[in-house]
Amino acid sequence: MANDLYERAVERWPDVAWPRAAFVSHLRGESPPYGVDLFLAGAAGTRVPQAWARIESEIGRQAQAVFERQPKADCTAAELWAETVARLIDEQPDEMPLPDGRRPARIVRYRGLVSLANYMILVGRRLAIQRHRRPGPTASTDATTAGGGDGDSSAFDVRDNRAAAPSAGLDEAEAVAALADAVQAAFAALSSEQKFLIVMVYRQGMRQKGAGALLGWTESKTSRTLTRAMEQLRRALCKAADTPWTPTVAAAWEKFVQRSWNAVEVPAAAASV
Repeated sequence: MANDLYERAVERWPDVAWPRAAFVSHLRGESPPYGVDLFLAGAAGTRVPQAWARIESEIGRQAQAVFERQPKADCTAAELWAETVARLIDEQPDEMPLPDGRRPARIVRYRGLVSLANYMILVGRRLAIQRHRRPGPTASTDATTAGGGDGDSSAFDVRDNRAAAPSAGLDEAEAVAALADAVQAAFAALSSEQKFLIVMVYRQGMRQKGAGALLGWTESKTSRTLTRAMEQLRRALCKAADTPWTPTVAAAWEKFVQRSWNAVEVPAAAASV
């Protein structure tokens, strides 16, 4: 498994010189769904310049296109991308130093549970939320903005990059929480009847017919309403993640479900039964 992933990664990024033994050690015997991306992030984490050049050329444009649609952003997409890179290129304090004395970059926390592109987009979105909540100076972009982004490692030299980055860590558990926030907002926008049906059917285990009867609804109306409500929530989650259903998205869904049960008010029609 590890050797196969390594060969696929080297075939995709032949210019990223990261030893096989280093990748196998970084893999930790795991079989993540995005193991090839884990190679690129691991190489970037150990500050292989070509890895950061590939991230810039292959992910930078995609991420900035998503950031352009970021609501309430107080910076440009390019600035948010630069800040995202600054966050992930900053030193991870609990890692052992590399041979040159620096510590690995924060991106080593990525474990391949979601694509690297979507992971970096989630980091950027979280940073945008932090900026919106706490206005103030942003991370310096001078040392993190690359030249042409054409894959030339000299255009993205990370040897002495110590750009300021927010102090709080962001790993995949936090990405799950951020996605859960998105679907929580979609849940809040549902009608009280939709929320009630979701809780009664998916938490209490009541049949749709019985839950609908509490509202005075027919079985067909109950089924249509519940189907539409669940589809709205799934769309909200997948839109926030910019990815199909993955383990990270599934974990976010479960986190949302755990949060939401206590936030439901019983509709007047059901309360009067």
